[in-house]
Amino acid sequence: YSSAASDVYKRQVYWLVGSLGQQMSGQTMAVIGIVILGTVLVWAARVATEERFTRVAEFVLSFATAQEVVWGKFLSVVAVGICQLCVLGVLGYAAGVEMLPMLVPTAVGCAFLVALGLTLAFWARSEAHLHGMLTLALFCLFGGVVLAAWREVVPLLAVVPLWMPVAALWSAEGQSWRMVLGEVLTLGLTVGLLRRAALGLRRSVAAGER
Repeated sequence: YSSAASDVYKRQVYWLVGSLGQQMSGQTMAVIGIVILGTVLVWAARVATEERFTRVAEFVLSFATAQEVVWGKFLSVVAVGICQLCVLGVLGYAAGVEMLPMLVPTAVGCAFLVALGLTLAFWARSEAHLHGMLTLALFCLFGGVVLAAWREVVPLLAVVPLWMPVAALWSAEGQSWRMVLGEVLTLGLTVGLLRRAALGLRRSVAAGER
């Protein structure tokens, strides 16, 4: 009887340690994913800032439209961000964490953050103004991680474009209707931000020519 009870106890301990380890791995992957998204936001803004404040944008717009410039930067940064997220997915799979349901909404969130970074960069009055707006955006982004610690809040995060990828990384519950709604809202807002970024680029170049 003592041996059987000992075996049951050992199995319970192994199950508890394994489940806790998998949960910690999932949360670690979520935090790494949020760091990648924050890096993408800052990188997109930095790429746009270097051209705008060094007057390179005036030369580029002499043979390309503002929409082409913005979309070119957008696609290049998004491609790099998605590659990083795919690497994270492979690492998560190796750690026993199911990452596939997270990849699509996280990629959509990556596209939104790139568009947000470009828009902030092209509409900022100065580099100090841009740094302030980026700090606020990053604070809000990482604030989603704190909110996601309460599982009841995750469904609400799924329909907010800025926090939609946070909910996807933290919950891994698949494509619920809230997540699909969040993706649709995020894609629509991304397109609107890209148009706004192109308008800001034309505005900044026109102001520099005066």
